[in-house]
Amino acid sequence: MHVHRVVGASLREALQRARHLHGSDAIVVSQELAAGGGVTLTVARKPAPTPPPVVGVRADKKVSPQNLALTEVAGRLKQNGASPDFVERVLAAIEERQAEDIHVLDTAALVIGDMFETARLPRARGQARVLALAGSGGVGKTTTVAKIAMRLVKAGRRVELVTFDTDRPGAVEQLRAWSALLNTPFRVAKTGSDIDIASIATADLILVDTSGRPDRDIARLERLSAACANVGAALETYLVLSAATSGSVLRAVTTTLSAIKPTAAVITKLDETKEPMAVLEHILDSNLPLAFLSDGPEVHAHLQRADGDAIADLCLRGRLS
Repeated sequence: MHVHRVVGASLREALQRARHLHGSDAIVVSQELAAGGGVTLTVARKPAPTPPPVVGVRADKKVSPQNLALTEVAGRLKQNGASPDFVERVLAAIEERQAEDIHVLDTAALVIGDMFETARLPRARGQARVLALAGSGGVGKTTTVAKIAMRLVKAGRRVELVTFDTDRPGAVEQLRAWSALLNTPFRVAKTGSDIDIASIATADLILVDTSGRPDRDIARLERLSAACANVGAALETYLVLSAATSGSVLRAVTTTLSAIKPTAAVITKLDETKEPMAVLEHILDSNLPLAFLSDGPEVHAHLQRADGDAIADLCLRGRLS
């Protein structure tokens, strides 16, 4: 058992620093007031398990610092749910790119970041643009719509909210409430073709929340795409995937919704799994750019754009920074 002392200006700050420095599995043994009014925590943490040997290195062979570092990378990836093929791919790329003055973990982060393509929200160019979030029920589409809308409104973008989700109890009311809070227009659409794109001259982006029933949403999104094309507007569809979903469900929903040709993916519920690699590898195998990462339900905080650093954190640390 390793014991550490962490100091913060407040208990909240000390707890946040303890989690950041020593992981979410660290245990607070004691706390005391520090000099100057701060708080000092005594934190205990179990020793990390011995990582597996690096592929291709014999047990009786003397292990170099380079191989020890590769062993650590392999162990971190496997702990976070990476497949053997992914681990092999990362280790091979590290050995090709490794420089003497760069730590192996830093090289691993660069390698992983380069493996994933990322996406950016479409920007308005003199016309309304439409972004629909599609996926199965319960993956957090409505909350993600609210999160994206909040950030866009804060950035001065003009947003309109639309929902297809007229069957789920409370779904319309939930998004209507966010629309009122953000002071954005709100519409309920039942067919996908009943959104008058041409009349929405004041919006930079129309955010569409689908119903979570692919059998219905595919037809609605196809009609919406046709309506957009008729007025020269652009429709983008992001596939929303829960990190807490099994691989078979991820494959099933991605296959079903491939009919609408999603342009990027959003990962939700990262806080509900200790093995985020499953959904990351699925997105990589599906050749989908990654747009957003969500690690909690808080609309004000738990969403960030996907980039190489964030993806590397998930692969090597199992969580976002």
